[in-house]
Amino acid sequence: MATLRSPRHTSGRGYRSDDRRITRSVSPLSIELDKMDPKDIWSRYQKTKEEPIRNYMLEKYLPLVRYNAERICKRLPDEVEIDDLIQAGSFGLREAINGFKPELGIKFETYCAPRIKGAILDELRAMDWVPRLVRSRTSKMEWARQQIEMATG
Repeated sequence: MATLRSPRHTSGRGYRSDDRRITRSVSPLSIELDKMDPKDIWSRYQKTKEEPIRNYMLEKYLPLVRYNAERICKRLPDEVEIDDLIQAGSFGLREAINGFKPELGIKFETYCAPRIKGAILDELRAMDWVPRLVRSRTSKMEWARQQIEMATG
């Protein structure tokens, strides 16, 4: 059993995440996959759809989820927890892994980033009780109010 230490970081809000220790078992399959070429891993997964391979790829690409969640979280109110965004992004990553076609010749990171971001935004929309149309009209009214204030003083 290996113990990994997660890196400390700041998310732009002035606080540091707790120093969590992530414990995972290192299986013979993960050691084997670490030595393989990524194209071979993808072709093996496409043929077999083995759950351990999918879990290996989820673990490997989880930093992309964290990166996208942190970028989105910077523009949100403090009430939104980054862990909720990471969880939603993980679902997007899982969908990206299941839908990726390596024969198209694009990198997986390029393919999965919009899927992760979309899953996070979908979760944010589901959490919001105000419809998008109302928010859009409110922002237009606010913009018009600011323009009138600037013109009239």
